[in-house]
Amino acid sequence: MIHQLFTDGGCVKANPSPYAGTWAWCYVVDGEMVYNQSGIIYPKAFNSKTLTNNQSELVALLAGLSFLPLDWIGVVKSDSQVSLGRVFQGWKFKRGIPAHIILRYQEIKKKFLYWDQIKWVLLSGHPTKKELETGIGKNGLPVSKWNVWCDHECGRLSKEFTEKK
Repeated sequence: MIHQLFTDGGCVKANPSPYAGTWAWCYVVDGEMVYNQSGIIYPKAFNSKTLTNNQSELVALLAGLSFLPLDWIGVVKSDSQVSLGRVFQGWKFKRGIPAHIILRYQEIKKKFLYWDQIKWVLLSGHPTKKELETGIGKNGLPVSKWNVWCDHECGRLSKEFTEKK
């Protein structure tokens, strides 16, 4: 069985956004989405007046990872090089990442029995229809309909949020 976690995040109206950010993830097993979750995050969660796309992307990745069981081994796929770098490559958590988010990451990482066996893939975001057909996007990076699903879910939440204001 092939287990994959896809994540994406975005900003409402602008990047950085004084309003909110959106995040989404979906869990795919053997090519079928079996679970998903999405939401809105506000700048105050980052002790800030604005929220960036990178912050929303990180929230999406951490939310998806926290859903997974402790013995999970699979592939995490995201179009956020910064979030993948922070979570899987030891990049520093700087530029607006508060201590409570870093602590959440550390707790998630500790829960996994096989953290070192989790693979990750950087995707090309916002692919065209042709790129989806070929499976290859900008710069030769892979693309996925599941990443597109996450992106559309973030867009739906952003539109919903904007219409309420």
